[in-house]
Amino acid sequence: MRSHLLIIILSLFGIAAKAQVPFAPDLRPVTFDLEKIIIDAQKQCPKLNCPEQALRVVQMSGVENRTLGKDKRAKIKALGVQLAEDLWPDTILEGPFEHAGRFRLDLIEKLMLHDALIGYRITYSDKAWDLDTCEFDPADRSTLESCETGRIFESAFVDKDATQVFRDFEGMADYVADENVKNHRH
Repeated sequence: MRSHLLIIILSLFGIAAKAQVPFAPDLRPVTFDLEKIIIDAQKQCPKLNCPEQALRVVQMSGVENRTLGKDKRAKIKALGVQLAEDLWPDTILEGPFEHAGRFRLDLIEKLMLHDALIGYRITYSDKAWDLDTCEFDPADRSTLESCETGRIFESAFVDKDATQVFRDFEGMADYVADENVKNHRH
């Protein structure tokens, strides 16, 4: 029943292309472009936390997080790391930052279209140094010891099968000094 409702909703919005929606054997598959759905929804509600919106990000319980399993969490993390490694050199690392290259998956949240899980918003980070606060020699990484430390945080969206990752334009890479990390919510 849910898949029928989802098919009807998606067809009303004229959504087409990437990820497949489950369908009954007597119906043709309906596909949708997850990235387009997210971008369109963020125009109305940038953080996707508005209760009246069809597309919302919802926190996962500890039980839900554990039921993802280690393999799926590792796959999700790998997609985030891949995106960061592709994007950071031309974005945040163009600025005065160096990073450790030891990424951490900080948060997984559910991406819900009405009551159907269609993906996840993930937040990942890496230890970083602010090079404006020290004399850094790229040939000698030990010179990072005198630099202010922090973390670079970024968010992205992953489809529910953990096969695609999309940039979260509302959660792009941002450096946060260590003293502010505890209060930081990307």
